[in-house]
Amino acid sequence: VYNNCRSTAGPGGGVAGDFGGAASSATIITGGGLGVLEPETSKASVLGIIFTPPESNLSLAIDYYEIEINNEVTTLGAGAILSACYTSDNFPTDPICNQFDRPSGTSGITTVRDSYLNVAEQTNRGIDFTVRYAHDTPWGELILDSQTTWTLENRTSLFDSAPTDPLGRIGYPELVGNINASFQRGPWTAFWGFDWIGNQSSQLDYFQDNGSLNLTIDGRVTQVKAEAEFTGFHSVSLSYDFDTWKVSAGVANLFDELPPAASSNVTSVQGNSVFGSQYTEGFYGRRAFLRVSTSF
Repeated sequence: VYNNCRSTAGPGGGVAGDFGGAASSATIITGGGLGVLEPETSKASVLGIIFTPPESNLSLAIDYYEIEINNEVTTLGAGAILSACYTSDNFPTDPICNQFDRPSGTSGITTVRDSYLNVAEQTNRGIDFTVRYAHDTPWGELILDSQTTWTLENRTSLFDSAPTDPLGRIGYPELVGNINASFQRGPWTAFWGFDWIGNQSSQLDYFQDNGSLNLTIDGRVTQVKAEAEFTGFHSVSLSYDFDTWKVSAGVANLFDELPPAASSNVTSVQGNSVFGSQYTEGFYGRRAFLRVSTSF
């Protein structure tokens, strides 16, 4: 981002490396899309198989999915427009860079056009794996199940530019899943769950942009953390059913696991932790809960 902002080929001929910001805010122009927008279309394909060995109480399901959205109608937000331009693999020719004005010689951004627009194409492909096993014991019923999603493609073309696919980079894990176990005896049910997020890395991107994974801070050489390690969150609960009522008590994020840390110049962070929806449990921290529900 730093190098793109300074590039003389960029909007406004670039800015100085020590530019501290403009004196006034930019004008954000919003509006509808009458006469401008194309209709949004989508296509989804799913192919699945289920394997259940006889007399095994085991089932395995594998589903391949592919979702393609064309001309999605959306607004990006002023900040997202600037970020998309300066982080684009196609900078400075990406059409998203035409959505704002940075006059030459002033450095500041004067106008951002954030009206509704069509996103050219979005494609998401992946495979879902589901395993379930049930077993009756003299003491009760044991049920094990697991779901894993392996994302193969997460491609977006904002306009007619070359597509980008951030899959595998921080914030876009290829693998996510959960493992659950429950044991039921009469009205009592004990539960254990484990939600996990696979590792991600933006090291290659950072190295290509900066030529090194090291920074010199106050005269000391420090390595940038540009990867998020495998992270998982445990939860346990105990439930009791009677009549039409159910009472559950438990602990979420049992071991008070934190989201993985990363450098703020690599990805969005909260404190030192990766700020992403996958790590909500980590930001909430360990917490106890009590739920009472009924059906009627």
